[in-house]
Amino acid sequence: MGGDRPEQTGTAWFDRARVRLIRKIIVRYAFPSARRLYCAPDYTASDLIGEWHMRSATVEQEVDIAVVALRQPSQRTAQNSQHSIESNLLRRITPGGLLILDSAAIGRGTIWRHVNELRAAGFDRIQPLHYGFLMRLCFLFPGGLALLQRCLHSSLCPARAWLQPLMYLEVFFLPYIHFLIGTRTLLIARKVESPPVDPVDLSIVIPAYNESKRIFSYLDAIQSYVNERSYSAEIIVVNDGSRDDTGPAVRKRYVNVRVVDLFQNQGKGAAVSEGVRLSGGEYILTTDADGATPIHELESLLPLMRSGADVVLGSRYLQTSKVTRKQSLIRRIISRGGNLLIRLIAGLPFQDTQCGFKLYRRKAARIAFVDLINRRFGFDFEVLRRARMAGFQLVEHPVTWQDQDGSTLKPRDVFQVLLGLFRFRFQYILRFSVVGVANTVLDLGLHNLLILIFGFGDDAREFLYHAGSFLTANIFSYMVNSSFTFQRHGQYWKFFTISIVVFLSSVGAFYLSQQVFSVTSTLALNLVKVGIVPVNFMVNYFGYKILVYRIRS
Repeated sequence: MGGDRPEQTGTAWFDRARVRLIRKIIVRYAFPSARRLYCAPDYTASDLIGEWHMRSATVEQEVDIAVVALRQPSQRTAQNSQHSIESNLLRRITPGGLLILDSAAIGRGTIWRHVNELRAAGFDRIQPLHYGFLMRLCFLFPGGLALLQRCLHSSLCPARAWLQPLMYLEVFFLPYIHFLIGTRTLLIARKVESPPVDPVDLSIVIPAYNESKRIFSYLDAIQSYVNERSYSAEIIVVNDGSRDDTGPAVRKRYVNVRVVDLFQNQGKGAAVSEGVRLSGGEYILTTDADGATPIHELESLLPLMRSGADVVLGSRYLQTSKVTRKQSLIRRIISRGGNLLIRLIAGLPFQDTQCGFKLYRRKAARIAFVDLINRRFGFDFEVLRRARMAGFQLVEHPVTWQDQDGSTLKPRDVFQVLLGLFRFRFQYILRFSVVGVANTVLDLGLHNLLILIFGFGDDAREFLYHAGSFLTANIFSYMVNSSFTFQRHGQYWKFFTISIVVFLSSVGAFYLSQQVFSVTSTLALNLVKVGIVPVNFMVNYFGYKILVYRIRS
């Protein structure tokens, strides 16, 4: 029909934003070595894959990522299976695979029906995300959604010029949204991973990025070492989107080395994490491709594991460590200074957290490497801190180490490591501070806007101004803290309760300072208010974090 064309054009802004949203979710939630993607109606595989090293899967093939758009059923067909997830598709998703389910305007009951359906099919870590909040406002008015659609599809509508980009920007800038309501709901779920088919005693994980000139001598040494031992071992080289022929060259030269290709360059942390995920060893050794630490140093780490350690860190900076070839003076200063900062900020009592030679017990590695925040060079301190907080025993042990030519570490990577350190350690409180400033500006701005529009009034009107601006700012704070600060869904009634309790407590403290301590001067009152603000900030922060979003770390 002739009316189909304007509809496609009118929603093009929003559709492009949805594609970007799905791509961001794939990068964040899918395992980095995913290769096969399947998408159902409303999405095109070529748009989602783009420049990634992936391929589109057919209906009969197993898939690593599935993006499915469920169409909203009409009242006539609401009882049939059109709004159900195809069971055949759920079976074809590989263990550890990702399912992104996009449903239009579904209710809470339908969401939980899908959640239960996914759990029964072997999925876990199921997370609902809502987006399209601006469109959802139209549901508050009779015929509002139909009016919005006509505005979007009609060139005569004066609101079309700002509605389209507004909808686009909402999805583009808020990729992980936990709004109270939304016109569309994404369910993100991962399939439970199976235990390794062929478990071995030792897995050796080597991340590699453009290492075709350095990796072969080290792999030769590792193979010779493994062949001389009585225990079973596997060697996993994780090709982190190399631009040279690292992956193909290793495959061609070594038959018994497993090469895992990431669909794009994601960083050393992502490569090591993926190698750990795919490993089957009771012990997992991670080591750098340049061979700076000889493989025979493993012999000094294994006895510590057998005596009860869960993680053994190879260290270059202990008194008995042996550095046969030192780094340049500038790199030594940067390395030592960086390790000092890591010890102070991350609270890790180790001399060297950044040496790539580490041995993990399988259970410790599987917990410490899951869902890394720092996916590039700054992942070590995050992994070690997670393992330590989970109660595992960490031991630092001296190793032999020599500097190697051809390092891929650049000055900007050092800055990113330090930035990642601050982000990992203080990410919540820094974001919460930004939201707090924006929330205060909104509260004051709305209050003054009400006064400007309706004028000053009696105490009752002033109370309504305060209540209206506070409630609006509180809802804004909840939505932004859910989507930006903590990136989790929390119950709003808990959030509102904590806000009210803290607010009333601060009012009470201010009143007591006036009545009990006879604080009457303007300077003294301002000092009291300044003292109350940081207390309110910390109580709100820990209350929201622990009670609303249930984050204990």
